[in-house]
Amino acid sequence: LGLKQIPPIRIDITDQALDAPELLSTRQGMVVRHLRRQRLEQEAFGGEPDEDLIPVIKRVAKSRKFKGKQVNLHLPERHMNCFLISFDLGAGEILEDAIARECRRSLSFPLEEAVVDYASLMESSKKKRRFKAALVAVRRETVEAYLALMRKAGLSVGVIDLQLSSLLRLHQYLFKLSNNPVVLCNVDDTTTLLSVVTKQRI
Repeated sequence: LGLKQIPPIRIDITDQALDAPELLSTRQGMVVRHLRRQRLEQEAFGGEPDEDLIPVIKRVAKSRKFKGKQVNLHLPERHMNCFLISFDLGAGEILEDAIARECRRSLSFPLEEAVVDYASLMESSKKKRRFKAALVAVRRETVEAYLALMRKAGLSVGVIDLQLSSLLRLHQYLFKLSNNPVVLCNVDDTTTLLSVVTKQRI
């Protein structure tokens, strides 16, 4: 039918600002179609996902230059618990159970209150059933609060993404990753993210 897919809006929330770029795929590659940056005043947004953030998100959502209403969301870094684990898979044990076991050891809050995913997972080349993984965990109530805020602003969340994963995809888009380690660095208003990655793992 010749219908074009409407790209999602990327919303990146920090303690200082909300950035919302919308990308467009062209013959020359991906370009930024529209970008909106909204400063967050401390008195208007105290750093937690509360109702004061809704007007800020609505101003972005109502911008006529954005075509879509679906969002890829980056939460503030302080909500993200990122850590590396190394574990052996027990006899008859599945990966999800082993990861849950390691999460209980590493998280400062109960696993039942968390949403957990892994940014990378790799089996050891030297020992069978030994794995390394880079995990990310967020409190479930925090995720639900941000989803509710987006709904109230008239947007729907398709993906909650990790800054490191986005940075890695950008690097892979621009350069071919090899098995030699590469240092990726992202500097914003308050945070510097340094990560060492290869083609297969973080």
